[in-house]
Amino acid sequence: MNLSKNQIRLLIVSNIFCWAILFSFLLMSFTQKTNTKFEVLTAERINIVNEDGTTVMAISNKQRIAAPRINGKEYPVNMIERQHMAGMIFFNEKGDEIGGLVFNSGEFPDGRKYGVGHLSFDRYNDNQVINLEHKENIHDLVKSGITFYDRKGNGSFGKNLDLIHEFKYDSISDKRKKEIINENKCTEKVS
Repeated sequence: MNLSKNQIRLLIVSNIFCWAILFSFLLMSFTQKTNTKFEVLTAERINIVNEDGTTVMAISNKQRIAAPRINGKEYPVNMIERQHMAGMIFFNEKGDEIGGLVFNSGEFPDGRKYGVGHLSFDRYNDNQVINLEHKENIHDLVKSGITFYDRKGNGSFGKNLDLIHEFKYDSISDKRKKEIINENKCTEKVS
């Protein structure tokens, strides 16, 4: 096949043009940030993270609810009976928990109905200072209202969680269990 000089030039120019377009599309795919819109997003858990990957909000079902975390230490989900809840847990820039919104309701095997709704705001490096809560038939009580905790901001919540963890999960003597109960007695005022 013999091509004229004009045909060869046309092939070279069109080839260069196609490669330039392909290269620019490839380059744009790596440099442009795009937003994707979903009508429905189905997930068991969604973590909202900072640029460094630190989770600042976790939205989840009860099987994947975020574990309590304070002073960089994560505790078992069932330590504070959170394993029964779905909701949102909020974290600060260090990754420590600073509050949450959790819910669940259902029926016990004996037919009793139960329900829990809880919104809390935590003090930095400590436990909640305000919560709006409804509990029905949890530990045979009904409680609804808003609570303001007047407690010192001394960071003792992490120590309390360590004591609860030791009590529930470590093999310790009855004497040590009594010591833990005495160390962990509530001294704050509830309004």
